[in-house]
Amino acid sequence: MIPAGGVLRIAAALALPVTIAGVVFVLLTALQALAVGAARRARRLAMGGALAVLLYGGFLIGASLASSEVALEPGQEKSFCGLDCDLKFSVTRLLTVPPRSPASRAFYLTLRARSDARAVSIAPASLHAWLVSADGRQFDPASGRGVRIREPIAPGALVDVDLRFEVPAGVPGLRLAVTEGGPLTRLVIGDENSYFHRKTVFLLPEPKPARRLTP
Repeated sequence: MIPAGGVLRIAAALALPVTIAGVVFVLLTALQALAVGAARRARRLAMGGALAVLLYGGFLIGASLASSEVALEPGQEKSFCGLDCDLKFSVTRLLTVPPRSPASRAFYLTLRARSDARAVSIAPASLHAWLVSADGRQFDPASGRGVRIREPIAPGALVDVDLRFEVPAGVPGLRLAVTEGGPLTRLVIGDENSYFHRKTVFLLPEPKPARRLTP
């Protein structure tokens, strides 16, 4: 039996392709009506398609504006949910390193990926990570916002990725944002990647001095 949360995720994921298919069908029907001289019918159909797009956009933006930011403590896991929520991430440590600029602070954050899958290895798609400050500034890792995990994550496996950051000294309230999913997820109702949707972020652990990590 699929849990209620899974049913909602399936419904949200299906809403976009169903809406697109419906609008395309309506527009093709409108073009057919126009071709046979039924201009009034074609106009009504086109208006119906436009209304469907507006309604979908309203639900998309409304769900995003109704969302709220969630802050996870160090070590707490964030689940990435397609249909199964098998992939989980957490921030396990922060290691300070000498900055390249005296006006900056530099550190490595360890991002841990864990798979709850029973049999299938998971390859994270379009994984991104960046820091967000309390005043809204964003800072990408030295290697870029895209996070690369070289091999699919086996069932029950843990994979650690070290991300190097260098930020201005004194930046307040840093949190780590981590997202997963391609461009189309921006159009999925209720998806964290959708427009204006607030994120689930990680609070940073207490810093520890690093021995030596290569950038």
